[in-house]
Amino acid sequence: MKLTEQIHRIQEVMGITEIRDKFLKFLIDDNPNVPEYVIKDLFYPSFKDNPQSIYNDNNDWYDVLQEWEWELHKDVRITMDMFDEHSKNRFRERLESEEDIHVPNDKKRHAKQRELILQRGIPQEPIIIGHSEDEPGKYGMWEGWHRLTQLFKIYPEGFIYPNVYIGSTH
Repeated sequence: MKLTEQIHRIQEVMGITEIRDKFLKFLIDDNPNVPEYVIKDLFYPSFKDNPQSIYNDNNDWYDVLQEWEWELHKDVRITMDMFDEHSKNRFRERLESEEDIHVPNDKKRHAKQRELILQRGIPQEPIIIGHSEDEPGKYGMWEGWHRLTQLFKIYPEGFIYPNVYIGSTH
């Protein structure tokens, strides 16, 4: 059954809150090789915030979820040079201005992450990156932007990050 048909069937039977919960369970059950953290932090929020997005014909995010392999790496050295040009440019923009009008509460989120890092040190919560398809040997930044931006402000030469999910198409 196609993804949109599955969601439509669930929606017919249940309300929006129930559909969100059922959809999360569906994603987890339908993708046993994807860490639950990656589903909850990277893929599910876009649906949760905009349930109608599932109905468009271009569900590239679901293809990525199903086709990519994910692995948790410990104590990864993070430097700006490891990222692809797109990610580096976004980091540079965020380092200059902590307010992206497309990101809700962006400035507050940056301030909160900086405060937490200064109080507690480098976070344990994983970040999510993926091997760049356009630039071999480089990574695209996917999730954890606020944390990493603040860490680059504090440690511009790089730092060791304790938990990194890395996705690849291998």
